[in-house]
Amino acid sequence: MRAPLLLALLFFIFLAAACSSDKPEMPDKIISQYTGILPKVMENDSGIYHGILLGMTPEEVKQSVSEKDSLGQEEKNYLQFEGFLAPFKEYSYDCNFDEKGLKDVTIDIFLHDEQTGDSLYEQFMSYFTQRYGPPVETLPLLIWETSEGKRPAKIILEDETPQYMYGKLTITFVDKSFDPKPPTPDSMLLK
Repeated sequence: MRAPLLLALLFFIFLAAACSSDKPEMPDKIISQYTGILPKVMENDSGIYHGILLGMTPEEVKQSVSEKDSLGQEEKNYLQFEGFLAPFKEYSYDCNFDEKGLKDVTIDIFLHDEQTGDSLYEQFMSYFTQRYGPPVETLPLLIWETSEGKRPAKIILEDETPQYMYGKLTITFVDKSFDPKPPTPDSMLLK
């Protein structure tokens, strides 16, 4: 009598193990650890941003856009969205497409009323490190990598606060083959 019960229990354990994924569950577990501007910009842990993944079509991107964001501009192979966080805090993001689908998303976060760029930069650095592990590059930009979606991506975090009167951050999600480093004089070919 115990053997069939034991076999049934083993069957359910193997079934549960087979149905589970090697990828850790992440539904908003990381974003829920943060307060302030970061969770308002990112909203959730889905996709690289708002459920958007590189390789999506413009129509798929439009379906994934946050309800609070508005379409500011639409052209062939380009979408631009705007979002407001508070009276003097806003962000925009540009989506560029090529023949393989979405090739990059650039988010610009503008903090017009206070110098919070440094603390927000630290929060985003912590958030991306929790999601993707330590940055693969740290100078001059912080860069993480992910294989999520149809196109592997690099996540580039840039603090542009020194160039602006108030805080500004830029986050770029770009095809992994993109090299964000400027060419050195040695690598430029003269013709």
